[in-house]
Formats: sequence, structure tokens, C-alpha cells
Amino acid sequence: MKNSDIDLDTLKEFHRIIMGDTAMWLNALDKDANVIMWNRAAEKISGYTQDEVLGRGDIWELLYPDEVYRNKIFAKALEIIEQGQVIEDFETTIHCKDGSRRVLSWNSHSITNVQGEVTGSLALAKDVTEIRDKQEQLEQALERAEALAREDELTGLFNRRAFFEQGVYIFKEMRRNRGRTSVIMMDLDHFKSINDQHGHAKGDEVLKNVANVIKKHVREIDIVGRLGGEEFGFILPNTDLEESEVICERLRVEISKLMIEGDGESRQVTSSFGLTISMGETDTLDRMLSRADDALYRAKKFGRNRIEIA
Repeated sequence: MKNSDIDLDTLKEFHRIIMGDTAMWLNALDKDANVIMWNRAAEKISGYTQDEVLGRGDIWELLYPDEVYRNKIFAKALEIIEQGQVIEDFETTIHCKDGSRRVLSWNSHSITNVQGEVTGSLALAKDVTEIRDKQEQLEQALERAEALAREDELTGLFNRRAFFEQGVYIFKEMRRNRGRTSVIMMDLDHFKSINDQHGHAKGDEVLKNVANVIKKHVREIDIVGRLGGEEFGFILPNTDLEESEVICERLRVEISKLMIEGDGESRQVTSSFGLTISMGETDTLDRMLSRADDALYRAKKFGRNRIEIA
């Protein structure tokens, strides 16, 4: 037998395998993108039988109900049919008959007749849903781990290391764009006595409540971190002195509304602020933090529960 000779039984066995036994989705389209072949794996994965899809072009509306997404996929199918393009590892997300979604990785090419005319396309797909789900879970786990590495466990704000890393980056960007930057140092007044009188659990509760106040009154672009104990740092891009004072005062007032209940009495939580604004292109984050820290020292020296500017 010549290599080119294939007996009928072999062809039948090949047809049986690709149409029934293989786990790979196989379908063929005519030149108008109507389905002319739909194997058992395609039935199993999609939930649509051969009888439901053969000869139909509207299967794409069922598999891809979102019109924008469907048009993108359909355009790719037409590129294969009309331009003879070959695609490999092209992923799409289909909507199955039962409402579930599956991610398929496609390999497809055009089909030609003996005259070399394109008559349609053949597509083979592998269901990679579980693989992509595991990848997404891993990515989410890595993101959570990275977030925890940057986050102060108690307050959810940046920890000291992340505050400085983010701050250096933001400060360089602001200098490059010649924007104004404000730096604030904040400290809770008499916090040691809160721990001594009410216990560390109550002190932790106060820190959490203060952090919640801060989160409500800063912007997404602002860098806020717990630098240690009861000390907090703020880097506010694109803010002038007046705007920064308003933010400090708002925080001071809102924090002063927090009360500590215990031993039959209520105690007000207060805070002190040191504020500084960038002084030109030669200014640095370290210098600004030092000035803000000096201003914070004066705020505590002159009575606490106040704002001082450097």
C-alpha cells in the first residue's frame, strides 16, 4: 500500500475519533460562517447539540451574547475565511447553554477545495477554564500577599516601608511635573495614657477608628501610612498650603469626635498635626518629612490638638 493510500475503515475510524472520542472541540464553518461540523466535545462543552447548530450562523449570538465581544470574535472568524489567516492559542470566553462560562483556546485555519478556493474554516479548541481559574486564583493570592506586605495589619493603611517606597515614587513624579506636594505628620495626643488606662486592646480600637476617619477624608492619590505606634504620615500630591490646611483641620475635627468609653467615663481622642509644602525642585521628601516632624513637635509643645506649619 502506498503512503497516500488510506483504506475506508481507517477513514471511518479517524472520523469516529475526531467526531466522538476526542476531548477537543472541533467545528467547521462554511464561507458564510455557518456551522457545518460540530463534534461531540463541542456538544459537551457548549451544551448545544449538532441538531441545534448545524447550518446555523446565529450560534455566535448564543455563545457570545455581548454584541461588542461577539463582533470581535466574528471578525476574527472572517479573517480566517476571507484572508486565509491561521490563528493559534486564541482564547475566547463562551456562554454555554446552561448559563455557565468556559474559556476556550482556539487553533483555526481556512479550508480550501481542490481548486484552491477557500470554502470555510476548521477550528480546534481546548477547554482551558480550570487552568485559567487556577491562574486567576494564584494571581489574586499573590496580589493579596503583596498587599499584606505593603499594609499595616492593624489599620489597613500603608506600613512604614510601603509609605516611603510609594512616597519616593510620587515625589519624583511631582517634581518631574513641577507639581506642589504637601507632607503632613500626625500624632494622637496622650496615646500612651490611653493604653495605660484602658489597655492595648482599646488602644488598637482607637487606631482603627482613626484610620477609618482618615480613609474617609483623603483622596485615592494620597499616600497615607502608619509610621509606628500612634504616628501617621501623609503625602498629598497637587495640593497647596491652603488645601492641605483644610484637610488637616477636617481630620482634626473628625478625630476629636471619637470617644473612648471605659471605667464609667468618656474620653475624647485628639490629634496634632505638622504640615509643610514643597519648596521648589531642590526640595526632597526627607527634608519635607523633617520639617513636618518639627512642626508636629511644636504643635504638641504648644498645647496639642492643633496644626502647626513649617
